[in-house]
Order: sequence, then C-alpha cells, then structure tokens
Amino acid sequence: MAKEQKTNLIKIGVILPLTAIGTDYGNKMKTGLELALKKIETEIPSNNKIKLIYEDEQANPAMAVNAINKLINIDEVKIIIGPAFSDSVLAVTPIAEKNKVVLIAPASGADQIKFAGDYIFRNRVSASAIGEYTAEFAFKNRKTREISILFQNSSNMIDYKNAFINKFQELGGKVLFESTFERGEKDFRTQLIKLKESNSANAFITGHVNELGFILK
Repeated sequence: MAKEQKTNLIKIGVILPLTAIGTDYGNKMKTGLELALKKIETEIPSNNKIKLIYEDEQANPAMAVNAINKLINIDEVKIIIGPAFSDSVLAVTPIAEKNKVVLIAPASGADQIKFAGDYIFRNRVSASAIGEYTAEFAFKNRKTREISILFQNSSNMIDYKNAFINKFQELGGKVLFESTFERGEKDFRTQLIKLKESNSANAFITGHVNELGFILK
C-alpha cells in the first residue's frame, strides 16, 4: 500500500491596496498573482500547496504596518509580496528585515528601498534612474531647454522629481516652476494656473494614475 504524501503548505503574505485609494494598482496586482498561482500549481508536486494571504492596506503606511505584523505574528509567513506604493514599503521594511522575512515590492521605485536590508527586494528600476533617463530624453531628443514641474508628495515621486531636475540642470536645462500635490487630490486649478503663468511650453509631471488623469483633463 502506497504511503500517503504529507501536504506541504507554503503561505505567502500579500499586502496591497484593495479598497480606497490605490485600488487600480492593487487589484491588477492581485489578478496577476492569481494567474501566476494557477500556472505554478500545475507545475509543482501535488502535495505542495501555495496559499496567498491577502491584507488590504489602502495605500496607508500605518495600515501596512498593521498588515505585516498580522502576517508575521499570526499567519507566520516567511515571504511577503507588497506593498504597492513606496511610502507603505518603507514603513514595513524594518519589520520584515528584523524578522528575517523576505519582502518583494512589485512596483515601488523609491531610492531608499535599495538600502532597506538583506531581506528586501523589488522587481523594477529605481525612480532616480527613470527620472534621469526622462531628463536626458527631454533635453537631447525633444530639445527641451525650459520646463515646469508638478509632483506628487510621496517618496517615489519626490525621487523622480529630484533626479529629473538634477540631470536636466546638469545638461544645461532650466526649471521655471515647481509645485506639489497630494495623493487623492482632484482640483489642480491653482497649480495649473501657476504653471501656465510660468510661460513654460513643457511640463514634467509625476504622480499616480488617478491624479494624473485629473491633471491631464
């Protein structure tokens, strides 16, 4: 009689914004994880089971901290995917590092993440690298010499902005105007009026999709 195989349960914590602000990012990431899980389950031994344990952090660093503490102390996970946004990632990385829990940030670009610890990873380039590339493209390819800037007040977007300005000015460009906005903001008339008054024909804008949609409209 064949010996029954013992089921090996692999628990993976997932911290994403699934409600409130950031759902457009969080739910797409959840869909991707579910698709990946279905594929992986067809390729691993039948006695291995993967369980994704979701926690909704609503793009709120304080809620992200609550989520990671619950996943580590109650669910006892050793691997976490998320959060989505840099501010939440930076809030939870000290906890993951202290508990030797591997954390993989799927979409966060803040420069500080690279210094967060040996257990912290991400799968995209840093915000500074993209900011510098965009500045070079604007100056060299688009022949832009003067520009105005709007940026969202978050770790990731500030790194985009700073890297862009430093590179653009290093190349010989001039920044005519600079202003910020908050996540969740919907009325940008004040910033856009001042941008127009700067007489700049070009703008570099960093932010998330909801805010950018209102600005572009």
